[in-house]
Amino acid sequence: MRIKLMILTVLTLATSIACSGSTTGMQPDHNNYQLTLIKDCQVVGQYPMSAEQIKHYLQLKQHEQEMQQLEQPLQQFEAQSEQLADEVERLSALALQETDTELHIDKRYMALQQETARQLEALASHHQADFDALAAQGDKIAATASKFEQAIKSGIQGIDFDQIQISDAGKAADTRYCQLNISRL
Repeated sequence: MRIKLMILTVLTLATSIACSGSTTGMQPDHNNYQLTLIKDCQVVGQYPMSAEQIKHYLQLKQHEQEMQQLEQPLQQFEAQSEQLADEVERLSALALQETDTELHIDKRYMALQQETARQLEALASHHQADFDALAAQGDKIAATASKFEQAIKSGIQGIDFDQIQISDAGKAADTRYCQLNISRL
């Protein structure tokens, strides 16, 4: 049940960001957010968000932007580490030649493979602070998502739904992104 609610929270945030990206560019009035509850791709309720819900929602959006910034240095790491890992694999294949009856070890390739593996380890160590920052940001997101989830739950008890959308008040629910049977995840 907890995983389902966390998935709903993440999907809500992703849907809201997708929907907000298609607006006309006007800044939304943060006092006019609303929740749209959907069951089997049909709207079952629309409710204005409370100040607490809005606060946690905006914090989640802010944390997401911060996460995107923290991920940028790791894009370069990912490319470099993939290249080094491929090189380690290539050198390992060259270092160990096996037939049905013999195993030949080429010490030159083995030394190159070990050196490349050390470079990969050094690269990972160099980016350890980036990994730690991502983990800390993930913890912030999880804590805020939990608060957001609790704030939403308190306002919609007893309503059967499988998806939530967040939008500016007055906007019609957008079921284009609706997923039937999402509870099976």
